[in-house]
Amino acid sequence: MRQIGQLQTATSLKSKGKRDDNGFVVVTLAYTYKVAEERYVGRESFPFIRDEDAARFENGCKQRSVQVHYRPDKPSVSALAREHMPS
Repeated sequence: MRQIGQLQTATSLKSKGKRDDNGFVVVTLAYTYKVAEERYVGRESFPFIRDEDAARFENGCKQRSVQVHYRPDKPSVSALAREHMPS
């Protein structure tokens, strides 16, 4: 199923002055969505090689609505729809 969610935060390891163990800058998005009047929270991470790409993605994600896919039998399991994400 699909639901409209709202991004709450977009943070990167770079903003903390770090890269992950593989050398990537990781932007983690936290989002909320509702199913049958119950609110859920999800998180998804995106790795980037270049700092500029991570910063552009992070800035493009702030304060925007997103499409969220979730399991109808277990709505707490979700993933962001990629087709409307900033590049």
